[in-house]
Amino acid sequence: QEAGSVGEKIQIMYAQGLDTAARNAAGAAPVQEQIAAIKAISNMDELSAMVGKMHVESSSPFFGFGIGADQKNSTMNLLQFFQGGISMSDRDYYLLEDENTMKIRNAYRQYIDRLFVLAGYSPEEAAQAADAVLGLETEIARISVDRATLRDVHKNYNKMSLKEFTTKYDFIDWNEFFNETGISKSTELNAGQIPFFEGLTKLLKNTSLEDQKLSLSFKLLNAASSYLSDDFVNANFDFYGRTLQGKEELQPRWKSSLAVVNRSLAEAFGQMYVEKYFPASSKE
Repeated sequence: QEAGSVGEKIQIMYAQGLDTAARNAAGAAPVQEQIAAIKAISNMDELSAMVGKMHVESSSPFFGFGIGADQKNSTMNLLQFFQGGISMSDRDYYLLEDENTMKIRNAYRQYIDRLFVLAGYSPEEAAQAADAVLGLETEIARISVDRATLRDVHKNYNKMSLKEFTTKYDFIDWNEFFNETGISKSTELNAGQIPFFEGLTKLLKNTSLEDQKLSLSFKLLNAASSYLSDDFVNANFDFYGRTLQGKEELQPRWKSSLAVVNRSLAEAFGQMYVEKYFPASSKE
């Protein structure tokens, strides 16, 4: 492929996915700089900036955030804020006390612990981190609205000014967050679940900076785990694939690598496909 071409980018990304030896040699090295940056956070301004940076680059700490159509004015796009912050797919996994749910919850705690150990934390540090992360996510689950409420479009449409939202829900420094996410001109947004943001404001104001930093570190490790060494990939699959979804074996490496390329460079991939299978003669 020509240097700098779309084809070369696709080729490089796919080859990196197949290079298990290089990934295993690197271990957690690709995320150590980011982990160190999270550990170095010393105040809420720095934490707020990191939350914004992670929303752009890797994961969604504490809440969900994006841009989508205004449901009552489809000609306009609108900032959308919605509940999030938990890494199991439903609040019930954190709250129900039946035997199966408790088994899943215990496996999740072991998974958190395992990622921290793989990232270089001592067993004692990893155990403390797992307790802190699970504890905070459980509290976030408690303030999350249930699935029935999430299906009510009227309850989930709460358009307001940016100033009103950031004044009411001041659990982070929003100026720092918006600077990192590159948003400077929006004046309105939709706050999807008002009870969630009310609860999150109270919760995070009473959560130590250290516990919030551990939550960010786990979010980073969890988001990266499918792309790192086999130890990370297997840990991710053991919980999300085997325990949560009942899968018995990992996809072949070529399939998972192809899926990453297709997700990340879908338009570029499509461009190459069209060039090969739908040339100008076919259009004519």
